[in-house]
Amino acid sequence: MTVSRVQVGGADPYDVVIGTGVLSLGVALSLFGIEQRAIGALLAGTIVAGTGFGANFSGTLRTLLPTAHPDQRAGLLSTFYVECYLAFSLPTIAAGLAVPALGLAPTAYVYGVAVILLALASMIASLFGNDKDVKAQAAKTDVQPGSAKQCPC
Repeated sequence: MTVSRVQVGGADPYDVVIGTGVLSLGVALSLFGIEQRAIGALLAGTIVAGTGFGANFSGTLRTLLPTAHPDQRAGLLSTFYVECYLAFSLPTIAAGLAVPALGLAPTAYVYGVAVILLALASMIASLFGNDKDVKAQAAKTDVQPGSAKQCPC
């Protein structure tokens, strides 16, 4: 279940689309808070971005997990988490190394704009992507997205 909407019985394909849009809005609000030195805007941006991230993360898992056979879901999930940790940690380490050269605020702006651009690219890919392959793979596992057999993630 995501904060963006109550889910009953499976994945909503628009969780990723909604989540990336809300994530982008939250990061933009956070960058506005940094620029204006407004702690309230920074906090609000963090809350909005976190809500968008949660919807995106949940939607991605609800779409991805049914494509694996039940005996392979643990491996898929662990690979997904390793990829997530690398995707979060490596850019953060790079940003931390850039702070002495660029300064904290400029580094935050570059990082934030990169997050917004990547989130919008993900949203466009989700809107115009072909999900026939995902549905075909889920059909092979005898678990349909949105079915009662789907994992309760």
